[in-house]
Amino acid sequence: MACPCKQKLTDEQKDLVNSQSGKSFVQNTTGGQAGGVSSALGQSIGRLGALATAIQTPTIGTVGSALGNSGVDVNRLNKIIADTTNMQSAVNAFKSQADRLSNPQTLMGVIGSMNFYANLGCALGIEGLDVTVSIGVLTGNGQNAISVAGGVQVDLDRIIDNFSRNPSGAGMENAAKEFNTALEGITSKINDATGALNKVTGDSVNMISQAAGAISKYSQINFFSNLIGEANDPCNKMSVAVNQGGLLTPEFQQLAGAANASVASPFASSGSTTTR
Repeated sequence: MACPCKQKLTDEQKDLVNSQSGKSFVQNTTGGQAGGVSSALGQSIGRLGALATAIQTPTIGTVGSALGNSGVDVNRLNKIIADTTNMQSAVNAFKSQADRLSNPQTLMGVIGSMNFYANLGCALGIEGLDVTVSIGVLTGNGQNAISVAGGVQVDLDRIIDNFSRNPSGAGMENAAKEFNTALEGITSKINDATGALNKVTGDSVNMISQAAGAISKYSQINFFSNLIGEANDPCNKMSVAVNQGGLLTPEFQQLAGAANASVASPFASSGSTTTR
């Protein structure tokens, strides 16, 4: 005789499961955008590198000569290249975190941990705990940070393009001076965009790590507190052994005993530690 099906699904629920089972339904728009920005920054770095090389061979009437006469020396241009390279590294780290969190299994685990951590923090009276930064690379802050970075890259390319349109003649000298002035303005934008990306990525990594550490510590305290709560149960051999063996500090035993006495079913959510 066939057993009745215990799991009931509506037709709409069946449609959802059947249509999405083979699909990736978590969107990673920021990771995709970051990939494009990183690629474009790589091209910008290459173009700036070519200009730095030209400055080191400043024959009269050449691009290198015009840049040198405008006050752009190779050290300054190399500093711009280094700043832009740092920005590209920040974009790549941001993309790596966004790609990791966009995996449904990973994202599900992070969200579950954050919900538990937020509830634990609330119970402990911890104020100002913003667990949403854990997925910030995928949401509003991340979307804004990568959009700003993309805009800075476009501005940088525009500066290079404006100079490149005047490869020779008197116009080249004027273009080189404008290029020099524009570089002064773009430097702070590059560094600000890098800082914003690093903050969003760092906040995400740090919050996930912070939550994992707190949950792990809570689980340890919870587990050993339950052992103390079952110390008088002769059938729980491990609990008796731990308590009689003096494995736990007197301070922990005292506090755990008080905690257990304060509630009818101490730390019931974790389940029993009984080993028979």
